[in-house]
Amino acid sequence: MTMRMSSIKLLVLVVIALVVLLTVAEFGPAVLSGR
Repeated sequence: MTMRMSSIKLLVLVVIALVVLLTVAEFGPAVLSGR
């Protein structure tokens, strides 16, 4: 049970990290060039 919970937490962290990276990759250059 403990193992499963830690696996879910790790999976959630990975997903959040991917979303953040994709968001930065998409909007980072636009925001920088926009300014």
